[in-house]
Amino acid sequence: MPRNWPDVLGDIAAVFHFGAGEIWEMDLDEIEFWHAQAVRLHE
Repeated sequence: MPRNWPDVLGDIAAVFHFGAGEIWEMDLDEIEFWHAQAVRLHE
Protein backbone atom coordinates (compact mmCIF):
# COMPACT_ATOMS: atom_id res chain seq x y z
CA MET A 1 0.00 0.00 0.00
CA PRO A 2 1.41 3.41 -0.91
CA ARG A 3 2.68 5.49 1.99
CA ASN A 4 2.02 8.91 0.50
CA TRP A 5 -1.36 8.90 -1.24
CA PRO A 6 -1.28 12.56 -2.38
CA ASP A 7 2.03 11.98 -4.20
CA VAL A 8 0.87 8.72 -5.76
CA LEU A 9 -2.41 10.18 -6.99
CA GLY A 10 -0.67 13.35 -8.13
CA ASP A 11 1.88 11.35 -10.12
CA ILE A 12 -0.88 9.43 -11.89
CA ALA A 13 -2.84 12.59 -12.66
CA ALA A 14 0.20 14.50 -13.91
CA VAL A 15 1.61 11.77 -16.13
CA PHE A 16 -1.58 10.34 -17.61
CA HIS A 17 -3.93 13.36 -17.29
CA PHE A 18 -6.57 11.31 -15.48
CA GLY A 19 -9.25 13.42 -13.85
CA ALA A 20 -10.11 13.16 -10.18
CA GLY A 21 -13.28 11.22 -10.95
CA GLU A 22 -11.35 8.62 -12.93
CA ILE A 23 -8.75 8.21 -10.21
CA TRP A 24 -11.32 7.87 -7.40
CA GLU A 25 -13.04 5.06 -9.32
CA MET A 26 -9.80 3.02 -9.42
CA ASP A 27 -9.20 0.18 -6.99
CA LEU A 28 -5.85 -0.32 -5.26
CA ASP A 29 -4.54 -2.68 -7.95
CA GLU A 30 -5.26 -0.13 -10.68
CA ILE A 31 -3.64 2.69 -8.70
CA GLU A 32 -0.53 0.58 -8.10
CA PHE A 33 -0.40 -0.39 -11.80
CA TRP A 34 -0.68 3.19 -13.08
CA HIS A 35 1.77 4.49 -10.49
CA ALA A 36 4.32 1.85 -11.49
CA GLN A 37 3.86 2.90 -15.13
CA ALA A 38 4.38 6.56 -14.20
CA VAL A 39 7.57 5.71 -12.32
CA ARG A 40 8.79 3.57 -15.23
CA LEU A 41 8.24 6.42 -17.70
CA HIS A 42 10.29 8.78 -15.55
CA GLU A 43 13.30 6.46 -15.25
